[in-house]
Amino acid sequence: MSQVLKVVVTVLRDGRNGVGSSHDFASEEDRRVAMSWPSGGLEQVAFALLSEAVRREALLDVLLLLSEDPGYRERLVGIGAEDREREVVRLECLVREQITTIAKIVTKGAVSEALQVVLDEGT
Repeated sequence: MSQVLKVVVTVLRDGRNGVGSSHDFASEEDRRVAMSWPSGGLEQVAFALLSEAVRREALLDVLLLLSEDPGYRERLVGIGAEDREREVVRLECLVREQITTIAKIVTKGAVSEALQVVLDEGT
């Protein structure tokens, strides 16, 4: 049996091009489903959001390559499986580097926020 829940992500952008986000369950039914999962769905939602962030970064990086190199797509179409796999590995490293850079920027704030949530729940 599969269970599905929807999480709404809100993208917050300030006037200096800073970007943040917040998220919540799309409905009370989604919240109820999540609460029936181990850890109230925290692990599952975190994994899903991280997976989606990596997927979005991968698409962004490929689209940037396409815009910077108009012949990139045609070259991809013409290469064999081994060369395609090498390109996947090359792009995988690029995406991992981007995600790591972003993680270094946001981790301290995320950890501070998590600690504050725990402190606020105790009061």
